[in-house]
Amino acid sequence: MACSWTPVNLGRTGLKVVPLGLDHTDVLLLGWWNRPPPERVLTGAAELVRRGRARHLMISCHRRPTFPLLARDPRAGLLMMRYNAAHPGAERGVFPHLPEERPGVVAYTTTSWGQLIDPALAPAGERVPRGTDCYRCVVSNPLHAGARAPSQPSRRSLRLAGRLDELHLELDPDLVAHQDPARL
Repeated sequence: MACSWTPVNLGRTGLKVVPLGLDHTDVLLLGWWNRPPPERVLTGAAELVRRGRARHLMISCHRRPTFPLLARDPRAGLLMMRYNAAHPGAERGVFPHLPEERPGVVAYTTTSWGQLIDPALAPAGERVPRGTDCYRCVVSNPLHAGARAPSQPSRRSLRLAGRLDELHLELDPDLVAHQDPARL
C-alpha cells in the first residue's frame, strides 16, 4: 500500500514505488480526508489506477458523515475507517447510509490500539479478549461484512480464508455473555 496526504505531483510524476522494487502497489491510500478530496487529487489518483501504478484507490476518513459521499464516487474502491468494539459508531453513522453498490470497507485498529486486549484495562475477573476476538467482533457485523467482495476470489484470497478458518475466530460465548459489550 502507498499513502498520500497531499496531491503534490500525484498525477504528474506518478507513484514512487521503485525504491521498494515494485512496479505498482495494490492500494493507493489517500489518508485522512475528512471531506471529499479535491477533484484534482481524485483525478490524479484515478490516473495512477488507470495506468496500472496502483490497483485500487482507498480513502480514509474520521468524519462519519463524509463516508456516504466518498462511497458514491466510483473511483473509491475502498473506504478505511476506525471501527471496533470501543468505537462502534460506524454501525449507526456509516454502514446504514452507504449506497447499495458500495466500496469495500477496511476497518483499522480492531483492538483499539491494544486497549481492548490489555490485561491492565480489563475489568477484574473478566477474561481479556484476544486479538482474534476483536477481529471477529468487527467482521461479524452484517453491515460491515456486507462490504463488496470479489465475485471471483483469487487463489491467494482463498488460501488466506483457509488460514483464517484455522485460527478459530469464533467469538468466545463466555466473553459475549459476561462482558460489557463495549469490551468485545
